[in-house]
Amino acid sequence: MGIRRPWAWASVVVVALPYLSWSQAYLFWRLYAHSGVEVDPGRGAGFARFMSMTRQNLAMGMSLAFAAALTLGCGTRSTGVVVQTSPSQLNSTGTTVALIENTPIGSQDLESTLYELAGKQALREAVLDHALRRELEKQGLSISSGHLAHERTLFEQRMNTPGNQQSTRIIGDEVYRSRGLGPTRRQAMFWRNAALRLLVTGETSIEQSEVDSALEIAYGPKTIARLILTENERDAAEVLRVLGPAPTVSAFARIAEQRSIDPTASRGGLLPPVHAADARFPVAIRNVLGRLNPGSISTIIPLDIGSAVLMVESKQPASVPPEAAEERLRGELTIQRERAAMDELARQLIARTRVDVLNHSLVWSWER
Repeated sequence: MGIRRPWAWASVVVVALPYLSWSQAYLFWRLYAHSGVEVDPGRGAGFARFMSMTRQNLAMGMSLAFAAALTLGCGTRSTGVVVQTSPSQLNSTGTTVALIENTPIGSQDLESTLYELAGKQALREAVLDHALRRELEKQGLSISSGHLAHERTLFEQRMNTPGNQQSTRIIGDEVYRSRGLGPTRRQAMFWRNAALRLLVTGETSIEQSEVDSALEIAYGPKTIARLILTENERDAAEVLRVLGPAPTVSAFARIAEQRSIDPTASRGGLLPPVHAADARFPVAIRNVLGRLNPGSISTIIPLDIGSAVLMVESKQPASVPPEAAEERLRGELTIQRERAAMDELARQLIARTRVDVLNHSLVWSWER
């Protein structure tokens, strides 16, 4: 039966008050506020008045407790609020972080799940941050706002779409979401990168021969080609059979969309322009493209990740580098070299830092 008398609420809560957490007391107040007792939420003091009332009338509430129990147990009809408890209501622990249909969920209710889900990554970042602070202090270095701004600029440059700021912002937001980089982890990432970069500064150098090679790859002659990648040689042979000896570009693109397992399948197998010295592409691919003429297709090319068939669309002649090209490429090579050195330093720092994991859920995640 529902509780219909205001004094019944007071007596029930007075008896239970010593055993209630604040979140559970608040839940009782919510039910009290909707039971017909006058409350003034406009002044924001309803809960405080409720708790004050129960304490001030402790003696009276104890004497009425038995009567309240009888009231709760009698009758068969009610239009009042029914008090119902559940394990989650009674066992909510820690700071309340969410309400599920007015049932409080405490931080400790989610703790084990969160540790198992992402504890290893979170602890690894905490270990690295600790080690970096120790290393910076040892070398007398500190991170300034300028260092953080530089890291943010580098990140945004990687996301940059020339002439389209909206597209750049969308790509950046998507990268943040895909990597789980909310406001807190994002700022921590910029600080961590700034610290690592500061610690490896001076350890990297770029030779002129490397810059010349980068200029040749960027502005030298290239091949425009399409790729169909299959899981095995048998599937590649079937692709060649379907294509025939002289397929058109549109036919090759259509088969690539249908059968290729490479990410380029969505654009008909079209590869970025390939230079003969570009190490981003397998040597076998580059060698075959160097021998093929526009309009021709390759035989089956065995690769570590499957079997491939290529078609050359055209040959792109070399172009003249702009004046600022050398400086830009030197900067890009420096950043790449620094990134490799930063990753290596991070591995070393984590390996040298002692970590004792005490929570069993976090142990499970850490040792995976």
